[in-house]
Amino acid sequence: MDPVRRAALRQRFNNAIDVPMLILALAFVPLLIIPEVAEISPELQFELDVVDWIIWSAFAFELVVNIYLADARRSYVRQRWFDVAIVLLPFLQPLRITRSVRVLRLLRAIRVVSVAARIHHAIRDIFFVHGVQYVLAVAMLLLVIAAAAVTHFERSAGGSINSFGTGPWWALTTVTTVGYGDTYPVTPEGRGIAVFVMLLGIGLFGTLTASVAAYFATSSERPSETTLDDVLTEIRRLESRLDETLSERRST
Repeated sequence: MDPVRRAALRQRFNNAIDVPMLILALAFVPLLIIPEVAEISPELQFELDVVDWIIWSAFAFELVVNIYLADARRSYVRQRWFDVAIVLLPFLQPLRITRSVRVLRLLRAIRVVSVAARIHHAIRDIFFVHGVQYVLAVAMLLLVIAAAAVTHFERSAGGSINSFGTGPWWALTTVTTVGYGDTYPVTPEGRGIAVFVMLLGIGLFGTLTASVAAYFATSSERPSETTLDDVLTEIRRLESRLDETLSERRST
């Protein structure tokens, strides 16, 4: 296939699926987190597995099409490692080496990280520039993941973060630097996540403050925009003057 046509097809394909794949990726995160933070029945687990494989099929289809249409396929696979991980990791679970609970949790954590990277990349492509919307969307995603992770580590340690409802409350009070002190992590893993959320809050509010300051700094310097009505009014005025000039010349 002609490289130009291949690139055009790939661009059209990605433009068509960007938003649907972002929605599927966002829906994929709870499917990976719920089994770790809540006790669910076998029936619900089966339904979650079915949805999991449906979303996995969409990711696999997207990956295969993009690899086929890519000019440098090896480079594409290296750049989109998270898509490859999302597609390949489920096949490692039936192996004997993954029968350990610790290894299974590690694989699930890697899948969560891969999906988070996929969402990060999708949001960046959709917003195209690193604007405030991009920062807020990524920050909210990371907060949800942090809340689920800290709940997973803390609920068995007898601490104050013992349910998924408490996890988001702790994450919000931490990222906003309020820190009421009613909930706090006690495990090393939970405290490590807390440090990450604190740094996330500093970066998030620093970005918001800079964006607001830049808006007010540029709004006063921004020239008034000419509207279409203004242009049409000016054209009519010039036409009127031209008609008057032609009429004067004809009369003379």
